[in-house]
Amino acid sequence: MSLQINANVQNLKQKLFYFLNNKDFINAEKLIKKLLIIDKSDATLWHLKSVIHHNLGDIEQCRVALKKSLKLDPKLIPALQNQAKLLKQDGNVKQAITAHNKILSIDKNNLDSLYNLGVLFNRNRQSNDALSVLNKANQLKQNDLKISIAIGQTYLHLNLLLKAQHFFEQALKIQPNSTPALNNLGLVFKKKCLYKEAIACFIKALSLTPGNSDITKNLASCYTLIGDIEKSKCLYQQLLDKAPLDIDAHNWLNKMLWEHADTDFLKSYQLAMKSNSGNSELEYSYALKLKQSENIELAEDVLKNLLQRDKKHLNSLLELSSITNEQSKFDQSVSFAKEADKIKSNAFEVKLALGKSLLSVGEYNKALSMLNKLLKQQPNHQGLLAYKTVALRGLNDAEYDYLCDYEKFILSAHIDLPAGFHNLSEFNHSLAAQLRTIHLAKSHPLDQSLISGSQTSENLFDYHLPIIKTLFLSLKEQTSEFLSKLPKDSIHPLLARNTQRFVESDSWSVLLNNSGYHKNHYHSAGWMSSCYYVQVPKTIIANSEQQGWINFGEPGFNMAEKLSSEISIEPQAGLMVQFPSYFWHGTTPFNSDEQRITTPYDIVPI
Repeated sequence: MSLQINANVQNLKQKLFYFLNNKDFINAEKLIKKLLIIDKSDATLWHLKSVIHHNLGDIEQCRVALKKSLKLDPKLIPALQNQAKLLKQDGNVKQAITAHNKILSIDKNNLDSLYNLGVLFNRNRQSNDALSVLNKANQLKQNDLKISIAIGQTYLHLNLLLKAQHFFEQALKIQPNSTPALNNLGLVFKKKCLYKEAIACFIKALSLTPGNSDITKNLASCYTLIGDIEKSKCLYQQLLDKAPLDIDAHNWLNKMLWEHADTDFLKSYQLAMKSNSGNSELEYSYALKLKQSENIELAEDVLKNLLQRDKKHLNSLLELSSITNEQSKFDQSVSFAKEADKIKSNAFEVKLALGKSLLSVGEYNKALSMLNKLLKQQPNHQGLLAYKTVALRGLNDAEYDYLCDYEKFILSAHIDLPAGFHNLSEFNHSLAAQLRTIHLAKSHPLDQSLISGSQTSENLFDYHLPIIKTLFLSLKEQTSEFLSKLPKDSIHPLLARNTQRFVESDSWSVLLNNSGYHKNHYHSAGWMSSCYYVQVPKTIIANSEQQGWINFGEPGFNMAEKLSSEISIEPQAGLMVQFPSYFWHGTTPFNSDEQRITTPYDIVPI
């Protein structure tokens, strides 16, 4: 009798695998029920039941079956892999990482988990951990398409572009028509400012997957960067015709339209809102663009109308806190931040907004307490340090002078004369001429500190232009000299990180026109920040009103009791000024037909 039952079970299992292989999950579900009536203690059957429910879209039943499977056999690798997959789909990255690590504790060479763990580490920005597991996967299975692409993406995250390029090109040798490899290789070329090569990659990738949203945006951005605005505009509009709720496409399209003074600025939002009335995310994004383009009152109206419909829309509350602060409606600013805090009190961005609003009304002790708690979580966050200095200054606390020792921490010097030039004036003249060729925008960016001018988009030092490379080497040399002069202090948030070894985290060029200036700000991506003056208008030099000078210490947000700048430095062509990234700084507007041209850059220690 038992032999006959066993034979029947084997027959049913063969049919089950036939249904699974042919993706006939409805019949597979019927069959798995029969098998589990015969044997409810088979962990593999419960795992297969979870797979069937997952493919049928019944996630709850999938979880139930998976839980039973792992209770019967906690080390069943296929079930553990299914669990990790579910956790990843739910956005529980840390738990998914734990699940894959459990699999690797059972089978250290499990290729699937090594690969997926690398992907999850990349998503979590744990690039070094990703490299470790992906390199092991690569050793176990060389010339694998997915693994090569994942390693390339890791190097791309680390900004190690040559290594990233190698792995994407290796992937294309394995599969010449791999869309992910082509798209990622295009991103490498874009970051290297090789736009012609990037465009070729994106066009080929789109020929293989027509209409792909991410690749289309990448291609459009390249056209923007070479000044072909009509092609870029056309691509974004094609995307929005198909997907009018693509917030990312609206964002990039309207940033471009603003910088090129196009009269279609904001029209994509207005058109989309007519056919998608009441979409909170669309209205919020539209309000942001209104605010950034100085249409403050309309932005406020849009957000308040949104909140009447969606009272717990967190980002709208935070943005209204910022807008009302700009309008000197300080009590309202605090009120909006407190409302946001009621909804999500443990959110970093909420506590930061609340701290800022408290600073604006002179509640320095409360703000300081809040900022110090956040700094325990993120001690190197430049924004937190910047806001903390405001609280300390408001309290007349000695720690302010400790953090903001302008005499010691602002370093300035003329760079050494680069090889091949007779004097710095000749070098700067050639550099200014080259920089003008990559300043293509007609207006300042929507989301940066400058007013009346333009800013380059990609990392300046990634441009394959000889004079830019010469500039980078000169600034790097001067930076090394600056860092060697800083005092030592093992607990200071600036000095404790000074290893005297560093990498560039961002670089760009700014061209200011008549009446141009920088609003007060700090640099979130840096540890130390620098500004090199390429060209300075004659009216700035020894100007009694300090027009065009760089000022330090004045906060970049509105306050009931104003805090003025503490120190100002006169810019000079050939001068490099370096300072902590958390220092508040901005410039005074200047009057001149000559342009003020600079090349700022940020560094972080290694």
